[in-house]
Amino acid sequence: MFWTAVGSLAVAVWGGCVSMVAPPAGSRCALVSAEMKWTNAPSVKEPGPRVSRQPYDVLLADAALMAGVKVQGTQRFAFSAKGRYLVEVFLANPEADRFTFRLSGAKGEMDARPVIAPGPGRMRPKRNLRHTSLLAVVDGPQELTVTSEAPWYVLFALRWTPVDEMERDLAPRWRARVAELHRSYLTEAQGSTARRAWMQQLGDRMAFSGDAAVRQEALLARMRGWFWLAAENHEPDDILQTDLLFREGLRVMPGNAILRQTISAACTGQVVQTQRMPRGEYCASVQPVAWAVDVPSAPAGAPEWAVAQRRLMARMDAITRWWVEKRQSANGELGGGWGDDVEILRHWGPQALGFGSDVAARGIRNVAGGLWNSGTLLNGYDKGISDVEHSSEPTTDTQPLAAALHPEDGELRARLGQTAACSESWLKTQPDGFLRFRSSWFNCREADTANGRDVDVHLNTRAMGPALWYAYLSRDPALIARIAAWADSWIRAMRDTRHGKPAGIFPSVLRAADGEYLIGKAGWDKPEAEWDYFQWSGRSQEALTSLLLAVYDLTGSKKYLDAAGESFAVLEDCGKYAALCAEMRGAPEAYFAWRGLSGRKADGVVLAEMTKMAREAEARFAVNWDIYTTEVLYTDRVYYPLPAEYRWYLFGGEAPRGDRYPTFAVTWPAGGEFARAVLAAGEREVRVRAYSFAAGETMAEMRLWRLKPGAYRWSNGSAGGEFTVTKLPYLLRVPLPGQREVTVTVN
Repeated sequence: MFWTAVGSLAVAVWGGCVSMVAPPAGSRCALVSAEMKWTNAPSVKEPGPRVSRQPYDVLLADAALMAGVKVQGTQRFAFSAKGRYLVEVFLANPEADRFTFRLSGAKGEMDARPVIAPGPGRMRPKRNLRHTSLLAVVDGPQELTVTSEAPWYVLFALRWTPVDEMERDLAPRWRARVAELHRSYLTEAQGSTARRAWMQQLGDRMAFSGDAAVRQEALLARMRGWFWLAAENHEPDDILQTDLLFREGLRVMPGNAILRQTISAACTGQVVQTQRMPRGEYCASVQPVAWAVDVPSAPAGAPEWAVAQRRLMARMDAITRWWVEKRQSANGELGGGWGDDVEILRHWGPQALGFGSDVAARGIRNVAGGLWNSGTLLNGYDKGISDVEHSSEPTTDTQPLAAALHPEDGELRARLGQTAACSESWLKTQPDGFLRFRSSWFNCREADTANGRDVDVHLNTRAMGPALWYAYLSRDPALIARIAAWADSWIRAMRDTRHGKPAGIFPSVLRAADGEYLIGKAGWDKPEAEWDYFQWSGRSQEALTSLLLAVYDLTGSKKYLDAAGESFAVLEDCGKYAALCAEMRGAPEAYFAWRGLSGRKADGVVLAEMTKMAREAEARFAVNWDIYTTEVLYTDRVYYPLPAEYRWYLFGGEAPRGDRYPTFAVTWPAGGEFARAVLAAGEREVRVRAYSFAAGETMAEMRLWRLKPGAYRWSNGSAGGEFTVTKLPYLLRVPLPGQREVTVTVN
């Protein structure tokens, strides 16, 4: 073995490597080898699908691993080298296939991967190849076979390295590279998906080391990679592999803090819902790792709800501060790619606008401004044509929240207006006369209207988020009319009862041309529209009900309010629609929007509930610091949301969201250390309980979003004043006495 320089890394040239096709220029593999002969090679070699990007880390990569032969069944190789070797077989199969591959020798099976879980995989587009390395330590000479039941797969190359050379020359470099990848995972613009795969690839090989410390690091690298892959894609195979690595980890290194944090995070839903992650008996035995946060001592007599809120704010700010001050780059990126980075703002929004968190507000501005100027967008929307869930995120998760922080900023309003203008291209009058999205895959001006994508989906409300915010701020009549006409199409579908769908339930997908909602053969609630998240759920019902409430506010037409009421009527007959009710009640936004918040509970009950929720949320966030920060491999899986009902008590409505029309009553600009609770909110009144931790009087700013135009009076018990609302939102400044609980009323 010898070494050659590639960039700043020394890359190995192995003991032997044979390519299945003539190796491309730059390859260190050969077409023919005396030591490894393909004994049943087809007489005519059919090229496999073209691979456009190197799938392996630089320490493993070779040009030969991008061009291969399409084969099926068992492939046989005569391996004549004497001694012990690490053998690598490089192959790939269609991502949608669910077949295992086996490497066998004279002594039996050596490898079987990828690990395949029983049952179907997740419904999502799967058009790529899944690259797999079969690995084994082989005593040569002997015959080797590669076997699979897959209808076809691509065989690229076989490589072999003497074990002693692997231990002496390769393992130390693999080990250093894994450490480098983990250290720089979110600080280099190389794509988190590729870097996660590289860690797994290197860890797979390190597992064959005779050094126990190297094997432990290998196990940790593999566990990290598979855990975050399961959290990102929640495929059954990924979940099964993560479970196997958890169990192996507990046998090998039961006291490892990262292992404990990762397992407890999977078991408690810290990064994604628990049903999407592995679960086992280890969930009862592995305890999370606590982390501390500094919170000043509470003044004597401070109310419990305020103290609990202050601790919760400090806990969330500590996580956000790490991202903004230690990870965020000068252009606003967090390291996971814009499409993933923007999702963390779903937690920063409630912090910045509900708690007045300066660091969260700064982070939002950095991301929103950086993305807008990054070249990622074209005409105010994602450049590429992709499904609406992903194409909408760059604008919807950023620009409305930036506008909520600074609604008077003309540039931010103009951004919303530019994105809103895309709706002229998205929404088209169909042959049946209704206005619908022409596709679920689009950018601002173009759409993929191929069969199966020519549908209007509930998640198109996400793309329309900036338009809804712009309609609120501008009251543009043409835009409002367009949104209302689109809502009319969904109302008709909601009232339709064909295919067993109950009246009042929105289907989640409509065929663009005619509004048909039986897409495929699985039933009205499980349309076959490529993605499982296009299927019906309580959240899809809530999204479309929210659209109707937005149109009611924009137009004043009672028909939209009545239709929204119909969509929640199913909750009043749960005996008849038990399964649907379970789905609806599983969606907090839908449930609380239906129940409302208008002072029905006594003030003391509200504050007691807030105390309990704040303490529970703080306890959830108080463990596994690394899973929130240094361990993150996908920035869209940094997950620390406020409880749904707690958000209502901060805003007098659901928290500001880029994909929902502004229906909240109050937001709180940054400044002043005080606790706040919205006890009642309506079109003519707002009532807030506040407590300032400062020793002297401070000013509290409240931005009021729902008041009807007119004259108002405010009071804090000992002082008061008057103001006039002519346009929304209205910024009100109210003095708060030091360390005294007061009720602020606006009426």
